[in-house]
Amino acid sequence: GGFYRWHRDSRDASFRKLTALCYLTDRDSDGLKGGETSFAPPSLDLLVRRGPLREANARGLGWLPTVQRPRRGRAVVFDATMPHRAHRVRRGRKLALNVWFV
Repeated sequence: GGFYRWHRDSRDASFRKLTALCYLTDRDSDGLKGGETSFAPPSLDLLVRRGPLREANARGLGWLPTVQRPRRGRAVVFDATMPHRAHRVRRGRKLALNVWFV
């Protein structure tokens, strides 16, 4: 049932520059339900900074996040200041390796 709310891995690039998220489990073959990672576009960064951004609010703005579904062996590399969240795992177990580049 683990998840993370909207957050950034770094407030500015002087601390962490990039995040690499490597999935170790697979949504299809491991029977995982949920566990996706969503990314907010820069235009919504201010909303994320002011408080939790709920998906209902995002839909009201006509926006849906970019979503990555867990696939074993896939690595997602992104700017550490980009707002993102991990969706709740509804079934199974999600394993991932997180690496930060400074």
